Amino acid sequence: MKQILLASTVLLAVSVSSSVARADDNAKVDAAPTEPPKIPFASYDSARAVRALHVETRKILKEAQALEKAGKMDEALEKYRDAWRDAPYVEMQAELGLAEARAGHMLPCA
Repeated sequence: MKQILLASTVLLAVSVSSSVARADDNAKVDAAPTEPPKIPFASYDSARAVRALHVETRKILKEAQALEKAGKMDEALEKYRDAWRDAPYVEMQAELGLAEARAGHMLPCA
């Protein structure tokens, strides 16, 4: 659900900006700064996470989150992908998408 909302928000922003640009060819539209959105980290110790995720998968996710917080985004994304390969479910796809968005990779996120 999170990735659907994020993807629809990104598509809405692109649609609005392109329609504004087409509305008046002489108007100059200032480009918004392209910085990653502020997406909070998930808690993998919550009751829902304990029920929904396998122990090994949660361990991989915690490692990925620690790498991400340490600023090692490439290694963290690889860990998130490992977790998704380990458990290819919607929850894992959402976590991978949100990690991609936090890294500023909007196309893979969508």
